Amino acid sequence: MTDPESEASLTLVLRKLRPAYRASLYLTSQGFRAEERAEIKGVPVSTERTHLERARQQCMDLLAGIEPEDKSDAVKSAEKYRELSKKEGEEA
Repeated sequence: MTDPESEASLTLVLRKLRPAYRASLYLTSQGFRAEERAEIKGVPVSTERTHLERARQQCMDLLAGIEPEDKSDAVKSAEKYRELSKKEGEEA
């Protein structure tokens, strides 16, 4: 059984997402792979993967009560550091 308050919160979060991000989440929930989602949306596969990653991150931020534009410089720096570290790990 779903908690009505949680369902309402999730609905509000989803409404704040860009339509392309919402579509990525929906299509993923329906079992479509990145290549299929990209074809449906008419975007490159790399763009579709980025849409899904950003949708997930924004959902987590919004559910935690952090508006995307409200992130502090420290949080932004930490995210950038994680991205750079991940890229360096892939190159090694």
